[in-house]
Amino acid sequence: MVTTVLLLRHGETALNRSGALRGLIDVPLSEHGQRQARLPAARIAAEYHLSALWASTLQRARSTAEAVARVTGLGVQIDARFNDVDYSSWAGRTWEDLSPEEQVEFQRWQKHPELPLPGAEHPADVQRRALAGLATLGKAGNGCIAIAAHDAVLQLLLCGVLGIDLRSYRGIAQHTATLNELERTAAGWRVRLLNSAYHLDDA
Repeated sequence: MVTTVLLLRHGETALNRSGALRGLIDVPLSEHGQRQARLPAARIAAEYHLSALWASTLQRARSTAEAVARVTGLGVQIDARFNDVDYSSWAGRTWEDLSPEEQVEFQRWQKHPELPLPGAEHPADVQRRALAGLATLGKAGNGCIAIAAHDAVLQLLLCGVLGIDLRSYRGIAQHTATLNELERTAAGWRVRLLNSAYHLDDA
């Protein structure tokens, strides 16, 4: 029996525009992000028959899921395993905010994203918790479910199901309010859509 899992990245926030890491800062969707969130919601309602809807605890993901809830009639269930990476003191800061020493650390992380920024959550730990959540919610026979989450979390999930090394996870594009589709079959997971954005053409 096939289970379909839709992975939805949240809409834009002010921190997305600034280029700062969001992490566990509970920033809301911007006005543009609210408009963005309505577009994949309409697409999901038209193309899929959802049986459950999930989101991380952070309001940018919850608000994106709530846009889907309004057009599907489903309630939003919360699972902290899909929370963004805890970037600790790096969250909310732009390049200009970093000291010269921190800029060196940040550049090192950009070259080696499989290693955490000092004091931040390890990508391997994020991947483990997110994959555990996916295994629980995406069991065979669960129909079609949607999960609204965050770019790094979705990148790490996709690496996990495809067997891609963590060194490459940031190379998987995940733009705001885009959609991924996974299928779980007897043979395992397969990716049917990746960073799909045609619903955003009018945004």
